[in-house]
Amino acid sequence: IERYCGELRNGVPQCLRDRLNHLSNSCRPWVVKYDSEKKSAKAHCKQTIKKLCPHAEGWVQVGQCLYTHKPSEAPPICAKLYIQLSRSRAVVTGSGDPREPSR
Repeated sequence: IERYCGELRNGVPQCLRDRLNHLSNSCRPWVVKYDSEKKSAKAHCKQTIKKLCPHAEGWVQVGQCLYTHKPSEAPPICAKLYIQLSRSRAVVTGSGDPREPSR
């Protein structure tokens, strides 16, 4: 992160994806996993988030919002995906809040 994206505060995951071939063997899998989880969460949970959490911003807030709803309203997998994303983002960027909200 420091070498390739050190000046960025936001957009670090995108910066790292753009430089994937330059990353170390230990860093590359985290970036790839994060990208895959992000695409999956957006594809499966977009409508649920739009309906139940329209004002939530960022992975942590969306995950926390989804956790507050009953499983019949918000599929638990959506909340889990967004919490995993916040953890992965924290690992990939060295920022964010990787804590899982309590129910």
